[in-house]
Amino acid sequence: MAGVSFSDDKFPQFFKVFIPKFSSNHMLIPPAFVGRFISRVPKRVVIKDNSGKCWVVALVTVEKDLYFENGWEMFVRDQLLKFGDFLVFRYHGNSLFEVEIFGGDGCKKEIVVASPQVKVMVKEEEDTLKKKVPSSHAYNHAHIEEIGLDGSTKKSSSPTKHGQLKKNPCFVVTLEHSKCQVFMICIPQSVHKGVKFEPDMKLQYHNSKLWPVKISTWKDGRCFISSGWKKFRQENDLKANDKCKFELVLGEGNVCKEIKVTCQSKVQ
Repeated sequence: MAGVSFSDDKFPQFFKVFIPKFSSNHMLIPPAFVGRFISRVPKRVVIKDNSGKCWVVALVTVEKDLYFENGWEMFVRDQLLKFGDFLVFRYHGNSLFEVEIFGGDGCKKEIVVASPQVKVMVKEEEDTLKKKVPSSHAYNHAHIEEIGLDGSTKKSSSPTKHGQLKKNPCFVVTLEHSKCQVFMICIPQSVHKGVKFEPDMKLQYHNSKLWPVKISTWKDGRCFISSGWKKFRQENDLKANDKCKFELVLGEGNVCKEIKVTCQSKVQ
């Protein structure tokens, strides 16, 4: 649950109800709030509680939605957030949010545990800071297997060096309820190492029609099927617990223009 305040307070506000299933690793900022008050999205923001303690949190855009991401888990842990806690965010501009937290009883929560106060310079130049996202990123929580060139399967591991690949690399993902996985799928680094993706990619489902998608590559080397995945998943009625095989179809020079997708749980 979320809402946006347009009161006389000179600083715009929004509220969120904390639901661990959806908000433990990241939290969606209401799109109406973003569209009205955040004209330029910084890479990092500071969240300050009413005791003055601060947390630096990265902002991540997934299609048109904006999330509190890297650093959010620490905020949740330090604030001992529980199901039903009510959070009111006030945006001061220049990458600064203040937050007030109310418990399920309607009373403002007293801070029991908090991280040391972070001394930061809150300014828009923070856009130039290097974005660091740990390997424990929420989008990597899906069950992912790599299928070796010999047909064997194993958990994704560190990437290895490849020349011209003789066979198409593959991986398997068991889909989850995660909102983020509705919008993107992570391609294991050990699978896409050495692969060159075309700007306009296609997904082919069970050797039928083609769906246009985009491949997003992050600074830390991780790679995602992003724009277009949501429509592909919806139109092919892919749901949580479906086990999907992704095959990167390679041409000369390990150039990939197409990824074949097979839902193993729907193959007769």
